[in-house]
Order: sequence, then C-alpha cells, then structure tokens
Amino acid sequence: MTGIVKTDQLQGAQSSTITIPSGQKLGIGTSSPNTTVDIVGQLTFTNSAQRNSITTDTNGDLVFHKNNYANNTPYAKFVDDDGNLEVTNGNILFSAASKGIYLGVTSATAANLLDDYEEGTWTPALQSTNASFSYTTQSGEYVKVGRIVFVSFRVQLSGSPSGTTSNTTFLTGLPIAIDSTAHFGGTHIGHYFNLNKTDTDEEPVYQAQPGDTRFEIKMCGDLQGESNLTPAQMQSNFQVRSSVTYLAGS
Repeated sequence: MTGIVKTDQLQGAQSSTITIPSGQKLGIGTSSPNTTVDIVGQLTFTNSAQRNSITTDTNGDLVFHKNNYANNTPYAKFVDDDGNLEVTNGNILFSAASKGIYLGVTSATAANLLDDYEEGTWTPALQSTNASFSYTTQSGEYVKVGRIVFVSFRVQLSGSPSGTTSNTTFLTGLPIAIDSTAHFGGTHIGHYFNLNKTDTDEEPVYQAQPGDTRFEIKMCGDLQGESNLTPAQMQSNFQVRSSVTYLAGS
C-alpha cells in the first residue's frame, strides 16, 4: 500500500496503540505528509498541572513553550536556522556537579569542559605569626570562570600592627583554594598606602601558597631584590587595594 494512510487504515485504531504500516506516513494537520509523522500545528503534552507544547515559528525554528494553562510564552528555541540554541525566557541549569559545556571539540574532553561560574564576596585579612591586626575596612569580591579566579579587595588597618612584627605577612581568606601545584605568584594590580619601603622601587607581590586560601606577600625591587613584607613595615592606617588573578584547584 502506498500513498496517504487514512484514519481507518491505522492498525489498532480502537486500542491505546496506533501503528503506522511500514513505508507509510501519518499527517496531522496536513494531507501531504513529507515524513513518517508530519505535524502542522502545535504538539502539546498535558498533565493535570500544566500544558507544554512544541511548535515551529514563522522562521521554521523549533520552539518549546511552557504554557501552564496561563500563557504561551516561548521558553527556548531548540535549533534555529543557523544551528544555534536560543533561550528566550529563563536560564540553562546544570543541576549535577561537574557538568557543563564542552567547547571547541567534537567529543567529551576534560580540558575543554567549562563546568563552573561563580561570583560573590569574601573577607580579606592579614596574617603574621604572633602579630595582631585591627581593621577599619575588610571587603572583597570575586568571579570564578572555570578554574580562573579573579579577586578584588580592600584592607585598611585602624592602627599599627601589634605583637611580633618581624615575621612574614600573608593575605588570607581567599574564597577559592589555590591549585595544589601552583608555585607562582598571582597576577595583580594594586596600590599600597602608609608603607615603609627600603627601596623606592619596591612593590608588593603575591606568592601563591599551593592548596591554601592565602598568598604570601613579598616585596620586590630593582635594588633590594625580593624580601618578605613584615608588619613592622606597616604604618598606622596601612591600606591595600588590589586585584589578583590565580588558578584554582581542579
């Protein structure tokens, strides 16, 4: 049998199962089906709570609608004419950990998986063995894309450090732990105020502490080379404003 299958030619028409004979076509809303099942109009899936549907728009794009018996707002275009996935209302949610999007590859390759984006605030602090710090300001923000973490922060002391002031100083409280194999400094831009420097060219730099949530603060200059920043070098109301980028653990 060839041509269009009429309603009375469907097998099992009186039961819960309808079977289209091999090689035949079913047209819904059309008398000239081009495929095995050809639907002209809206395909709707309904339960007691809501009604969802799939349609094609005037551009021929496949569109998903979440109706909920109240509206017919399109929520996503599965594939448009250019092969793009378009979300028109809402977000894409990956509800399982370590799931994301593979970029630039044709198969699942771990190195090409973008599986995390995060942003928020954190509380930066200074730390040095047997030293105490009091603050007027401790504020920080961060953005994490994949394993790259960008932090910006401001720390201002309310007076001079007390206790032992000759030991190394650390910046602590990072929102994401540093990669356990990182032995390099973070890329940073910043300003320090009220700091005693032995070399006018000295600038503080941050040295990553592998697997930790802190940086060791070093002083680097053309004349003095590298030295540790100590609390003794911090004058009253010492202040730092910086942005640092570093690699987080996998």
